[in-house]
This record gives sequence, C-alpha cells and structure tokens, in this order.
Amino acid sequence: MKDSKPIGPEEARVAVDEEYPISFGVKACFPRMQVAASRLKSAGVRFSDLTRVFAEHPEPIYKDNCCHVLPAGDVIMAKAIAATILQDDAQD
Repeated sequence: MKDSKPIGPEEARVAVDEEYPISFGVKACFPRMQVAASRLKSAGVRFSDLTRVFAEHPEPIYKDNCCHVLPAGDVIMAKAIAATILQDDAQD
C-alpha cells in the first residue's frame, strides 16, 4: 500500500514488483477493506487497522514481493497487536 512504509533501494529489490499478478488486486482491495473496517468499528466490533504499522520503520522488513516479513516485522506486528488488546481491555 502506497506510503505505508518507507522502502529503501535494498528492500525495493526484493519487495517491489508492480508486475506481480496480485499487485493490482491488493491495491484495489486495501482501500475497500479499510472502509469495511471503519464500518465494523462503528458497529462495535473490535478491529484494528495495522496497514500503517511499518510507517515509521525505514529498515528492511519485507522479505519478498508477496507481503511476507522478516522476523523484525513479526515483532513489530506482535507489539502492535498486543498494544491494541491491552488498550481495548483497559476500555472495558
């Protein structure tokens, strides 16, 4: 997703492929999923959009052009998920 993560030349070599067959679908789908997520939250469903979880991480995180991440990416996502759960529990 555009601007969701700063990607340097090293990471771009393995992570960016505009011709990859699912690229078009991903680009079309993510905005729709974000709209649906907003609706879920409005309906009271606990939901957290993590599409920008790597926005402040310029270091290489993606290991291929199909959204798979290095272990550092797993840690970043796990921390974000845990923080969301803790925040939701604190609101109950």
